[in-house]
Amino acid sequence: MSKIDQTRRIVADALSRAHRPVLTLSGGKDSLMLLDLCSPYRDRLHVVWARTTEAFPHMIEFVRRNLAGWDFVELVSDQSKFFAKKGLPSALIPVRHRPHEKNSGVLIQSSGYCCKDLQYRPLARYVKDYGADLVLHGQTAEDLRNVKLSFPKMLRPLRPEQIVAPLDDWTADEVMGYCVEQAIELPMQYGDGLADSLECWNCTVRTDLKRFQWMQAHCPDLAMKLGAMMETVYGTALADYEKHVKPVIDAAEKMGALKRRD
Repeated sequence: MSKIDQTRRIVADALSRAHRPVLTLSGGKDSLMLLDLCSPYRDRLHVVWARTTEAFPHMIEFVRRNLAGWDFVELVSDQSKFFAKKGLPSALIPVRHRPHEKNSGVLIQSSGYCCKDLQYRPLARYVKDYGADLVLHGQTAEDLRNVKLSFPKMLRPLRPEQIVAPLDDWTADEVMGYCVEQAIELPMQYGDGLADSLECWNCTVRTDLKRFQWMQAHCPDLAMKLGAMMETVYGTALADYEKHVKPVIDAAEKMGALKRRD
């Protein structure tokens, strides 16, 4: 039996035992492949997409268009309210600017918490309130290794056999190969080499140069706003380093130099 046939069987077997099945969607290639595999069961599946108020506009249009005719719901979390309370996410965390430090100025939070609180937790709550007895999701083995953002761990008390990842042994290249072979429409960024659902346009953690340059070409207004946010977050981190950390390092290096001379 081929790998794709095995995956189809996993989907069929899981759905044969379910009365209120849910498929969770991200808009990326993995979940779009899963959506394609589940198309024969469209009349039985409830599809859920969790996003924030700052999802890329083209992704909102893309998901809505591709889910026309499905039983589909969007869960939208207020990102601005969360950032006002918790701070902007950063890969560098100056401790004096964390929310609980109660200092004036820019609030900065560790990365990952906004994704968890604004997407994964609302999604898990919704699935439980819906009374789902099966959750199909497109996370691969690589995704599932990220314990911090592991969506299945938030779905307890659903039993493990009720949380099914049919693509958990597929590689990114295999998924992309399937999408190309089956002519599955992917979001526009995939054509430019960004194999990602992109999530929030104003993420100050996940941004790299290639992603930012893509934004400059396709949504320059958002790129300008993100650039200003990046300057705020990392300018604050650098200023904190210069004021509080670098003097200690300089003193330590000076002490080391004196000891070497002695």
